Amino acid sequence: MKKTNKILAGILGAVVLMSPATTWAGPSITDKVVVVEDSVGKYIVTDKIEEDEVFTTLETEDKEMADLIKEVNEGTKDMKAFTEKLSAVLETVTDEEAKAALEKTIKEIEEKNLDFLTGFMALEAEEGVTVEKNANGKYDVTIQIPILKDTLKDVNILYYNKELKIWEIIEPAAVDFEKQTIEFEVEDFSLLAVLANVEEAE
Repeated sequence: MKKTNKILAGILGAVVLMSPATTWAGPSITDKVVVVEDSVGKYIVTDKIEEDEVFTTLETEDKEMADLIKEVNEGTKDMKAFTEKLSAVLETVTDEEAKAALEKTIKEIEEKNLDFLTGFMALEAEEGVTVEKNANGKYDVTIQIPILKDTLKDVNILYYNKELKIWEIIEPAAVDFEKQTIEFEVEDFSLLAVLANVEEAE
């Protein structure tokens, strides 16, 4: 009987791990996101955000946001909680450029019905490497995500702008579902997450 119970527990565990809720609850696969192609040797992406300088600064300036980021990564808070926080932040923003950018972010998340495909990660330069910016004055980055499928819509990057101190939506330069890669540009090394409309995802 005990052996049977162990087998049943194993089967149930496998079903839970393979369920759509878990498959698309992005934070669970964040540690498997890696840089690929031309980004190898230039950057790293890490889910150990607590060790990142941008996160520690944010923790000092807005602990509620920092705690929320950790909760999203733990799977205990969702996009609804995050957009509610963004709306609260919007009420306090006085810089017109930052305000317009944040309004655009909230609007895009709501209109495209975006959700977290991954949790929050830190994009950093590879230690000891100086990376040149492109003609647009930005860094070209390519990452690979193991659950990127063509059933997803509107794959976007949520990026923390350190200068404006707000979250922005970045539209990728390219999304390759076969290779499971996303190419995009960023102003600087910072925190990011991958978002998508997952309504029709299997």
